[in-house]
Amino acid sequence: MNERLTSASLQQQFDDGFAAARTTEPPLQDVLAIQIAGHPYALRLVEIAGLFVDRPITKLPSRRAGLLGLVGFRNMFAPVFDLAVLLDHATDEVAPRWLVIAAHAPIAFAFAGFDGHLRVPADAIVARASGQRGSEVVRDGDQLRTMITLATLQGGS
Repeated sequence: MNERLTSASLQQQFDDGFAAARTTEPPLQDVLAIQIAGHPYALRLVEIAGLFVDRPITKLPSRRAGLLGLVGFRNMFAPVFDLAVLLDHATDEVAPRWLVIAAHAPIAFAFAGFDGHLRVPADAIVARASGQRGSEVVRDGDQLRTMITLATLQGGS
């Protein structure tokens, strides 16, 4: 008798689960919080194939703005661009030690400061007023971080 009640109550709970109104959580976005020339920025994790620290960069002579050289990893070479230069900042006083590899192409972008991983609701990423650098910002506590779209950077084109 006890088993029937348990089976019946489990069946009822199962059925009630389908009948109950579903609460939908807002979708979450994963971003990396970084610092470039002392300014807070963010990168969408879906745009990144890898994050590396202290990788040796082979310097190349080039007239291309921001090109630091080549980096080898995962059986390939990729050009490395300094995000500070691409974003029209004075170069960081500290040499960039962090690299992200873009998911859209074999290209790396270097920056000096890594603040961490953020998981934010999609509505925390908002359009920025026109005329300001970057088209989107993400709220990180009390500060706003400008969202960088790697595929649109001048070095990546």
